[in-house]
Amino acid sequence: MGFWVFMFCCDLLIPLVMLFAGRMMQYHPPRKINFVLGYRTARSMKNRETWVFAHRECGRLWQRWGWGELIATVVLMLLFLGEKTESVGIFGGILCLLQIVPLLVSIFVVEKKLQAAFDENGVRRRCMACLKREYPAMVILSFYAFFVFRSLISSWRCPVTLLLRLVLLQVIQCIFHTNHHQFI
Repeated sequence: MGFWVFMFCCDLLIPLVMLFAGRMMQYHPPRKINFVLGYRTARSMKNRETWVFAHRECGRLWQRWGWGELIATVVLMLLFLGEKTESVGIFGGILCLLQIVPLLVSIFVVEKKLQAAFDENGVRRRCMACLKREYPAMVILSFYAFFVFRSLISSWRCPVTLLLRLVLLQVIQCIFHTNHHQFI
């Protein structure tokens, strides 16, 4: 029973560290970009904005996955309560190794999110959904202007206004009918 308690505590270390470090990374990322502490990849260290973004994303992942690991560890270790010392030791070691997998996978997930949100120079990309969320009044006004111009242009019947109307319609369609993940 004593060895089971020891292995149980050892197996709880990684999920608890993930929860604590995830919370710290999400809400209190390191102030300065450094080579010692924090989420350190070439893409995350481009500038302050990528640094904070990477820490917040990694912190969110670690908190979610840390809770999952914590619950799974408690349930799985309770299944081995009262088993032989060898069985508990082997299972506890395997469980510790399996708990490291989400830590490694989180690097790939955060890098993918960084790649989607920033270009190779660390400049944030803007998607239409982000612009609509950030500037809702601008979007409403642009739709209003579109309908006003459309009604004005449709009332005139000369070749120049028809050409202008086609160009304007194409531009508006390109701007407002893009996919959510298509960046402008």
